[in-house]
Amino acid sequence: MTKITKIATSTVASALLLGGSAFAGTISYNLDGMTGKQVVVADELFVPTADIKLIGDSSADDVPSYRYDRPFMTYSAELDGSGTVSDATVNLKFSNGTVSVPDGYKVVIVDKTDNNKIISVQNDGVDTDKIVLDSDDSYMYRDGHDYNVFVLEEGNANLGDEGIVQSDDDAYITINGTKTDIASESITLELWSTSGTEEIRDTATITPFTTTPQYKVACETKLNNLINVENAATAFVATKHGALNTSDGTEGDVMDVLSDVMRFTVEKYTVDVGLDGNTSRVLVTANQDLSTFVTVSHNFESADMSGVGTWINANEVAIDSGADESTPAYYGLDASTHTYTAKFTVDGNTSIPETKFTANFYINQDTEGTTYTPADSYTPNSAIGEWVNFAYIAQVAGAETGGNQDMKTKFYITNRSCKTVTPVFTVVMNGQEYTNVTVGEVAVNEEKIFFMKDIIAAAGIATVPETSTKASVEITIPGNAEDFYVYAQGKNGELGQFKDLPVYNTSTRTY
Repeated sequence: MTKITKIATSTVASALLLGGSAFAGTISYNLDGMTGKQVVVADELFVPTADIKLIGDSSADDVPSYRYDRPFMTYSAELDGSGTVSDATVNLKFSNGTVSVPDGYKVVIVDKTDNNKIISVQNDGVDTDKIVLDSDDSYMYRDGHDYNVFVLEEGNANLGDEGIVQSDDDAYITINGTKTDIASESITLELWSTSGTEEIRDTATITPFTTTPQYKVACETKLNNLINVENAATAFVATKHGALNTSDGTEGDVMDVLSDVMRFTVEKYTVDVGLDGNTSRVLVTANQDLSTFVTVSHNFESADMSGVGTWINANEVAIDSGADESTPAYYGLDASTHTYTAKFTVDGNTSIPETKFTANFYINQDTEGTTYTPADSYTPNSAIGEWVNFAYIAQVAGAETGGNQDMKTKFYITNRSCKTVTPVFTVVMNGQEYTNVTVGEVAVNEEKIFFMKDIIAAAGIATVPETSTKASVEITIPGNAEDFYVYAQGKNGELGQFKDLPVYNTSTRTY
């Protein structure tokens, strides 16, 4: 399995190339033997704590797609003036960031046309924006020849050696920079003649990198369900909010009063350097402790999260992507789409609390101490649903009480359900919201009057305001919407006038 080393504010790069030149020479970038394209780097890699190696020789995993037997760059010479340059100096210039080569390694240039003979070796000088390679009178650059650029272990970087010797995975060039630096990075090769008067004989420049988001996450089915409060709140109302016949949703919704389903899709785009996503996960957080009576199955595969995720604490559950390529996962650098389903099942005996859910998607969670998230159109702590009491909800505007005119508002509530209910009032006054106010019950087959002054007092606003103040009121009654009737009336006691207030039904009944 390929391991992708990451990027960060410290970004690794090697001479990748592509492009034209100021004189006539050209540079090409090599990625697994391919040339003529820019290196596509995942935006997700650019985080403060990660490190990415974009350029280098590697026979192992650290620098994916770069092999010890392949150069990271090829230079084709088209010399100005005479057809050869001896005792040459080559400058590899980087336009952004700070460039370095690890201790014990050197950049070399070999004559591809002449048995891969090493004809230039990086000198010991230290520059922050370029790598300088020197030659001597014994070796020449020739018009029309192709030259490969490698990073080799210092002991294998000798002028005149033919071929190259395998280097380990520490053979790379580092460019410290940001995403903006890398996206605009240009690499220039300058060939100088140092025999006699120094003069530049050829130059070529490329802009090798481009960046793009690698991951996109879309929620398809949220954890939205209605708690059946008429059945001790131990199950959901039998609506089509419930479980799915299949994990991918191909057979649609079914009525399941003991479960709820969340489904999300991860779309992955092709990059050359990015995250393999193999240890990715979705972390769902609830604002209630569900661990004692809720089990979660992943893609309908298990009765609990064993093997695919566990309750992290009382309020969180992890949904992992899988262990390797053979299981559904966000693996690799190629384009793919993966759908994941989590089924939350209640035990049928425990009362279900009203619960809000949020979720985060993490690419390679906790890998090397770094967590990655999608880089484009992704909102952390996204709301992914809630379990609410199945209820009748009414909204009334213009309710008031108090003042010299003895303004009063009454709410008439009739209960035709099979159990006593307690209406819950939410008052919005002067921009302040007062919630979960109760002032009494309504028995079965009874009508009861509730006074605005009592609701205000229960909310701790005031007994009776000195000046009548208008407020909005939301009335929530748990149960079937068809079983409740609400009428609102305002009265001006001074004039003896009555006014009907409109009642808007926003019941959570959705079928």
